Amino acid sequence: MDSFYEGRIPKNKVESDDYNIARCNDCDLLFQEYILTDPNMFLLYEKWISAEKSLAKKKLADIGLFKSYALEIESICKFSNKKPHEIRVLEYGMGWGFWSNLAKAYNYDVTGVEISKIRVEFARKNGLTVIADISQEKSNSFDYIYANQVFEHIPDPKESIRELARVLEKDGIIHIQVPNGKGVDRDLQDPNWKARKGPIQPLEHINCFNRNSLKILAEQAGLRLRYPLNVHRFTGIKPFLKSHLKYFYDLYGATQVYMTKAS
Repeated sequence: MDSFYEGRIPKNKVESDDYNIARCNDCDLLFQEYILTDPNMFLLYEKWISAEKSLAKKKLADIGLFKSYALEIESICKFSNKKPHEIRVLEYGMGWGFWSNLAKAYNYDVTGVEISKIRVEFARKNGLTVIADISQEKSNSFDYIYANQVFEHIPDPKESIRELARVLEKDGIIHIQVPNGKGVDRDLQDPNWKARKGPIQPLEHINCFNRNSLKILAEQAGLRLRYPLNVHRFTGIKPFLKSHLKYFYDLYGATQVYMTKAS
């Protein structure tokens, strides 16, 4: 932990706490029994994690990241008869706002949810609308809700997804993507196992999902899974096959899911 957080975390903040992983009997979710208090959670994302390195990672990202953003954003209008400026999009946990900025460039009506003051200030300087939570938003407000690498961080995923379902339009879509925790329970039993930085890690990734736990989480919030959205661009047989293999992986195995209201 010292090396991962570069010595920024005072040892007295965590040394007396046990690192235990439990499983929910209802939804198969793996979760950490101990999580930081709200004040320490604030310190984690504002102080202990390097904001400079986090922002630099986004700014210096490969073009592939932004291509994936563009494909996602282009797909939004495929399910709606509305014009782009009429489509209300919510990014839940927007971070620095790079995805939201691109969505705004497509002329969608974009709102972001973010609690990190540093990230909120950065996003607002780039002209984005940012709110701290959605509790004051009207029901059936958003046509598309995007939450990428968010639900593994939040203390109460059930309550969060219920709120997202509440503000979702009747025919709207929620897209949630989290690290794939398939097989992590087996890895944890290996005495030589070293913690991966993806599906589960102390302090940050406090929830570890598999496909089934996401499906159950959706159903408990009155949602159902739907087929992945796709925008196809093929320049040869290899991209064609790759796209179709990814489609079936997303459909049956991935922890990247699209949800809509069950009724």
